[in-house]
Amino acid sequence: MTGQPDHALLVSLPLPLARAWRRVLCTEAPEAVHERAVFALEAALKFAAAASTAAWVTSGAEGSAPQKACEALVRPSLGHWAAMLRACLGALPEGDPTRAWIRAARTRTVTAAVPGLAGGNAGMVLDALPAYRNAVSGHGAGLPSSKAAERAPRLVALAREVLASLVSEEAPVLAGRAAGQCVLLTGLSGVPRLLTAGSPSADLVLSFAGSSTPLCPLWIYDPDWDDVLVLNKGAGLPKVEYLSYGLPHGETGLVVRRGMMAEQAARFLETATGKGALGARDVAALIEEAEVRALEAQATAQRIGPYRVVRQAAKGGQGILYEAIQEDPPRRVALKVLQLQLAVDEAARRRFREEGAALARVEHPGVVP
Repeated sequence: MTGQPDHALLVSLPLPLARAWRRVLCTEAPEAVHERAVFALEAALKFAAAASTAAWVTSGAEGSAPQKACEALVRPSLGHWAAMLRACLGALPEGDPTRAWIRAARTRTVTAAVPGLAGGNAGMVLDALPAYRNAVSGHGAGLPSSKAAERAPRLVALAREVLASLVSEEAPVLAGRAAGQCVLLTGLSGVPRLLTAGSPSADLVLSFAGSSTPLCPLWIYDPDWDDVLVLNKGAGLPKVEYLSYGLPHGETGLVVRRGMMAEQAARFLETATGKGALGARDVAALIEEAEVRALEAQATAQRIGPYRVVRQAAKGGQGILYEAIQEDPPRRVALKVLQLQLAVDEAARRRFREEGAALARVEHPGVVP
């Protein structure tokens, strides 16, 4: 059962955020409540970032910082979305309605606090969210059930305040347009099937008084799932992956789209980055760079030569395997080192060198010399 404040929020939020918030309210297990509150905050961050990014692209404003941030659309992590939000919001011209709305939302005071997410306003919480997400669930990390249960009520209160910050007098309404029809997508209502008859998706827009900003292909409506989905990865590739934050428990939420939507995502990527036509090698390079930038936020202080260690991936009788970042040229690598007690054993060092030499002779797309 939801209380009056939660009901008012549910009917006021854009459809994908309302559904994500409903999942929080309909969950009972404290650990799952914590997880879904994080997901609701993720959805809010990506919604605000997509709005700012789409508005910047639509405005035609210049800026090297947003162009660089948008390169991550090939494989955006949560940290990339936060970077796009800051870069594109900062590059929007004065008087832009999206700029006014998001800036007002980010400066709204929040009173709830969670370790790692304490902040005086909604913007500070969203800026800290990628690091919090990595700390509680990224790369082998995990929050003990007891701590998740302890934090859950405070995280729900925090998520409630952040989501509410996006509902204001400055806020636009999310709408779907197709075949000359327009339907408001506020609260928990779905999109009428007739809206998307003969169309793979509705054209999603944020409608302000006197203007609108198209959200496609960053957020799309999928008629098969009857849901509004956010770009997960693959802009510039033949297959584009979208993610739902509002599906019922047990669903993965991942949807792969091809054809027209993949082409639209590729064109958006080219426009946003200012790079023009992108070939397969260009996109592959952007993916590599996006992965490295995502890992940089998770790298530890440990260094092994020119490599920064992200995490220990495996440990065997002879060596330890690390996921790491090579600094020059920047790339993600798997780094194997001898265990300390074997480093003084000449026979062990010889076997290790022979293994490295054998691997260097392997020619395979998945093996980098």
